[in-house]
Amino acid sequence: MSGVGSARTLGKLVGQTRSAVLLEVGGGCTTSELARRVGVSLASASQHASVLREAGLVHTLRQGSAVLHTLTPLGAALLRGGAPGERVFGSPAQLPPVASSGRGPSGRG
Repeated sequence: MSGVGSARTLGKLVGQTRSAVLLEVGGGCTTSELARRVGVSLASASQHASVLREAGLVHTLRQGSAVLHTLTPLGAALLRGGAPGERVFGSPAQLPPVASSGRGPSGRG
């Protein structure tokens, strides 16, 4: 999977808006940034991020009044089109960063 093809395939799996949310979280962003980038309300962005977090695809970290979302290794693998740790294409420098907090998928240790 790559480029537009991967976005379409992911959209079929999780829905267009949720796939857009996952793609935008790729480089890390706050809920406000996520809502703006995807073109949804703050509440909707928060809900989509919550579902993706519960699925183990996104890690969420509160920083003061802001909430920062990043991809988990599983979320990054889904965007790459392979298993976690599997190199599907490109160099590691081309892939989105992943959260490495040592916590579980929910971010709750």
